[in-house]
Amino acid sequence: MKQDRAAGPAGMGWVATRRSRVCARWERRWQTRWQTRWQTRSQTWKRAARAVPALLVALGLALGLGLGSGLTAPQARAQEAHAQPVRAQDLPAPTGPVLLTVTGKIARTNQNDAALFDEAMLLALPRHRIETTTPWTDGRKVFEGVRLEDVLDQVGAGAAVTLKARALNDYSIDIPASDAREFDMLLALRMDGKPLSRRDKGPIWIVYPRDSVPRIQDERYDSRWVWQLNGLDIR
Repeated sequence: MKQDRAAGPAGMGWVATRRSRVCARWERRWQTRWQTRWQTRSQTWKRAARAVPALLVALGLALGLGLGSGLTAPQARAQEAHAQPVRAQDLPAPTGPVLLTVTGKIARTNQNDAALFDEAMLLALPRHRIETTTPWTDGRKVFEGVRLEDVLDQVGAGAAVTLKARALNDYSIDIPASDAREFDMLLALRMDGKPLSRRDKGPIWIVYPRDSVPRIQDERYDSRWVWQLNGLDIR
């Protein structure tokens, strides 16, 4: 009779070896399975961790754009766009001879960085008059033209501090921009109903209301009566 392999010490050794192999196979299988799952989860967690800063930035932008003010993000963006400064519309180009060129700190132009005015463009502004005597004419004269302040507004020179006025004869002088607001000084184009010619100190003459404001009846202000005016540099 053949001896049973499972019987005796030799048989027991074979069974133990068989069990060890089976256990090792299952151990490798479970180890591979859990290692795969761990790697998959680890990659997922890494991707999530990388996404967190972007989510925080997006949340911060949302809060900054208007959640704190009660606005939705689209509403906040619309409000922000509305608040952006809009470039001032350019002036129309002159069609006649240029009488006045304005340069410097201005927002509206019509040629390069300058604002050029012909007579029609100046007379399109509100017209005003000053009746006064001058050191250079006889008797009271009626001057008609446009306010210097209106011209400054037309070119967007609201932040002007000083105006350098230039004349055709190369005379120039600095005039405080506050004079335009305080005295309603005039860029006169007519005197006693007639256009100012060069011979009559035209075509543009800076005129102060000299008779109505006694404190400007001195040489300091008289020097600012620039006749034959053809340029203003805004500073």
